[in-house]
Amino acid sequence: MHTELRDDLVTALEAFLLSRQGEISEQELLHQLKVFFPEPRSLAVDSLLFQQHFILYHHLFVLQAQWQQEQVALLHIGYAKVMVYTVTSLPDNAVTLWQEQQDKAAYYLDWQNMRAMTDDKLHALLSEFWKKLELYQQNKALDSGALQQKWQLTQPYSVAQLKKNYRQQALKLHPDKGGDAAAFQLLQQEYQWLLAELSS
Repeated sequence: MHTELRDDLVTALEAFLLSRQGEISEQELLHQLKVFFPEPRSLAVDSLLFQQHFILYHHLFVLQAQWQQEQVALLHIGYAKVMVYTVTSLPDNAVTLWQEQQDKAAYYLDWQNMRAMTDDKLHALLSEFWKKLELYQQNKALDSGALQQKWQLTQPYSVAQLKKNYRQQALKLHPDKGGDAAAFQLLQQEYQWLLAELSS
């Protein structure tokens, strides 16, 4: 697939997302749009899968901006899944959800980021992803309500608020500042879990 905007892919994405609404996994999107994303037949599967992921997300963010401008719906693009909110079912934190995705949008809207991906960079990226996923699964049993109370967070809260709260607590608990190493490690785990919850 050439790395330029495919109007037919945007059109197919829009039709499918509006017909389904709600939460849809990346895997389901790729399956529904398999005419655009054939099964990789090369040994360099990770590289090809990353390219397919990047191309899909590039077009998702194009559609997100289009819907925002035309006030069609809110498309929240998470990790390995997307969520479609109609104009009548927008969450209270819709503006925050939109604003928090702009860094991710900037990444996927720049084709150079896909072209610059080497095997080494991709390996490091995948390793980091699996570590975060493992951490998320280890902490999945945590009660988010209890954690938000412990962290003095009230819904809806933003990534910026979470980071500010983390920095304040990290200054007190960091071992270099005389804090407890185990408590600092737990703080980091809780932070990653809450961050993953916001990004999902």
